[in-house]
Amino acid sequence: MSCKKTTYREIDLSQLPLKPRLGHLGFRMYSPTPALAPFVQSYWLIDSHQQSLPHRREYLRPDGGLSLIFNFGDSIGLDDSVMDMPWILDGSMSKTRSLDFCGQIKTLGIRFRPGGASAFLGGRVSPYRNEIVDIA
Repeated sequence: MSCKKTTYREIDLSQLPLKPRLGHLGFRMYSPTPALAPFVQSYWLIDSHQQSLPHRREYLRPDGGLSLIFNFGDSIGLDDSVMDMPWILDGSMSKTRSLDFCGQIKTLGIRFRPGGASAFLGGRVSPYRNEIVDIA
């Protein structure tokens, strides 16, 4: 068997129309492979590389996509609720959400294009609109 190494292109955040302001948290974003590009908007990673950060509130703007989020660090606050599950499905949003970080941040996410997650999650994902689902 022959293995082919896949390289992921890091997205230059300065070229995005709305620049994420999460560089201080170790935020990085990567493009999907061409085969997944019709379904996946991006992969993202936040790794603070620090043992503890002071409280920081950021905001997530609605774009119609859905995220699968894996959390390997401390709990994350979302809309004033504590998310301490190891992975969650963040349904498509129709309103801005607040995201609170503190402590050690190690989070990996897959941001799906609108409708793209249904190809991987077995059908309709519309029941998850504006919902956080614990899939553990």
